[in-house]
Amino acid sequence: MGFGSVFMKLGQVTITEAELMAVREGLRMAWNRRVEKLAAECDSKVVVHLINEADTNMRPLGSIIEDCRILLRKPWI
Repeated sequence: MGFGSVFMKLGQVTITEAELMAVREGLRMAWNRRVEKLAAECDSKVVVHLINEADTNMRPLGSIIEDCRILLRKPWI
């Protein structure tokens, strides 16, 4: 089992935006390292809801949400 961290300078962003960006970067990092099985966890119900159910066309964070969805649909196994 491995662990990873994401550190980056974001400037002024909301907590939700920072969480979404961390999820996206963590998924990218795992994909680029060819992780075959991944359990992604997030303690923000808002972020989980946005990724799983939100209409991305109506949201200012839509591109980040869609990036997360695209990464989650990749063939991880």
